[in-house]
Amino acid sequence: MEYIVKKIDVQKDYVNVIVIDSNSCSYSFKIHAVAFANYYLRVESIVNEVNFNNLLNESTYYFIKDQVISKLKVKDYSKYEIKELIKDKLNDDDLNRLINDLERNNYINDYNYIKRIFNESESKLKGKLYIESKLKGKELDETIINAFFEHYNEEELANKLSNREYKKLENKHPKNTIINKISYKLNYNGFSEYVINDVISSLEHIKSSDNTLLIEKDYLKLVKKYQNKYKDKELERKVIESLLLKGYNYKSVKEYIGGIPHD
Repeated sequence: MEYIVKKIDVQKDYVNVIVIDSNSCSYSFKIHAVAFANYYLRVESIVNEVNFNNLLNESTYYFIKDQVISKLKVKDYSKYEIKELIKDKLNDDDLNRLINDLERNNYINDYNYIKRIFNESESKLKGKLYIESKLKGKELDETIINAFFEHYNEEELANKLSNREYKKLENKHPKNTIINKISYKLNYNGFSEYVINDVISSLEHIKSSDNTLLIEKDYLKLVKKYQNKYKDKELERKVIESLLLKGYNYKSVKEYIGGIPHD
């Protein structure tokens, strides 16, 4: 089978080519500009079936390459992720060719990919478990990952996050609630269990006393809420129970209520 080129319409990044075969059947193809230039086609050129199929395969290769590069300009991908994206679109030889081409031109670089994950995690105060989840299943070099982990100060980041959260929550919540919220935040950010335990242990001393003004504020709200439903000791029991549910320290609650003048 041979094809005769009947029309060539050059666009910005591709060329529309119309050919007819030996049976006078007409076909239109969108050919990548680079692939087209490599085959030196002209109107009335005669191309055998093998060469024409090679041209189409080469065109597909360059279109896919352009798509991948466009993705990489928006977001970093590991080598494995790129392979997964295009493995069904290219044969094995062209897939390896494209990966090698992307690596050679530094479009993909697993070392830089790992480094970026660690740098972003550090800036966002994330723990090791978070990083592991971001790197998992991407066939990255464990030696490189472990080298970065050796210099990743998870304890320092956990304490920094704890201090930041404490300043935000201080004087707004009971101390037990603050500790619980900090613990949740550390878990959410993917810190190791032993690191979280160390940080929470360092906060235990703040449980000893709650802010009296904060207790008073919630106490008055609760009294107002329940005073028409409960009286005297029953009201006091209900208010104490509600304050404890909010996370207040029992000793602080009893000291505050014990200091309230009664009629």
